[in-house]
Amino acid sequence: MNHPYEDILYIKRPPLKHPKMPVEKQAKCYAPFDALRGFSLAILTKQAERQMVTRITLSEDAQVEIDGKLHMIQPGDKVAVTYFRLERAVGDLELGLYTRETGQVEDIDTQTGILFLSTACIPIEEIIEIESETFPIGYADQEVEPYAGSGQT
Repeated sequence: MNHPYEDILYIKRPPLKHPKMPVEKQAKCYAPFDALRGFSLAILTKQAERQMVTRITLSEDAQVEIDGKLHMIQPGDKVAVTYFRLERAVGDLELGLYTRETGQVEDIDTQTGILFLSTACIPIEEIIEIESETFPIGYADQEVEPYAGSGQT
């Protein structure tokens, strides 16, 4: 039987000139390459800044409506609250995000002006909307006094 590689078929492998690289270092050869180090982080930061907005000033009617809702909710009620979360202040300009938290009401602290939910602590003065299944239909038409912790007079 005449094999084309018969002359080298049973030759031993030549000795290595360089020591073999450990397996831990071999992984570095296949690591992703970031040619512009930090560029992807800068892009993500820019996108987050674009999403920030200025604080909305609520009308008197909207503030009265929120105050009425704060009077109606009780500990244990499930509510969804939309509020302004300040991220950055530059002089008089306040930038932040409007966040929606859903959870059970644990407490309303009128001294500090904080609504405590099972998922977050929310400053009452930052709230722009409160939703709950416990609110009766037509509650916005009722006259209510301003809530003590909302900072209104």
